[in-house]
Amino acid sequence: MITETDLANLKKIKSQYGKILEVAGEAYQVQPEILAGIMMRESKGGEALDQNGLGDSGHGHGLMQIDDRSFPLFCSQCDWRNPAVNILFAAFVLSRKKSFIQRKFNLDEQGLIRAAIAAYNCGEGNVQKALLAGEDIDSRTSRQNYSRVVLEYAEAYNQLA
Repeated sequence: MITETDLANLKKIKSQYGKILEVAGEAYQVQPEILAGIMMRESKGGEALDQNGLGDSGHGHGLMQIDDRSFPLFCSQCDWRNPAVNILFAAFVLSRKKSFIQRKFNLDEQGLIRAAIAAYNCGEGNVQKALLAGEDIDSRTSRQNYSRVVLEYAEAYNQLA
């Protein structure tokens, strides 16, 4: 359920990062509203980050919470604090995860999008294990609802004026 605080954060995301989300989405054929939904889930548009721009006990970097355990070079060598760099890299990551899943599974478009979003959170291997076990795509994600919540945020983002 989207709260008033969520809507306020989504409005902030749209006003501060909307153009960057559009550019990144176009560059990697990812819907900008999905990137906004991921940003909302990961960092609340930056509101949930510490003073250094970190989250997840210091492992998540920037608005899109790029994890240093999965992407150590990006986190150590790139300007991950730059919103455009962080968002563009997240779009790249999401597109790669979508391509991986698309090669492995014959999912409808909605299932593919959900699986890619879930993989952004828990990795392609965990999504693959869930699908092969007949489990829900989100069964191995944070709070077992990652893609569902991201898509709710994406829908709310789209409805903003």
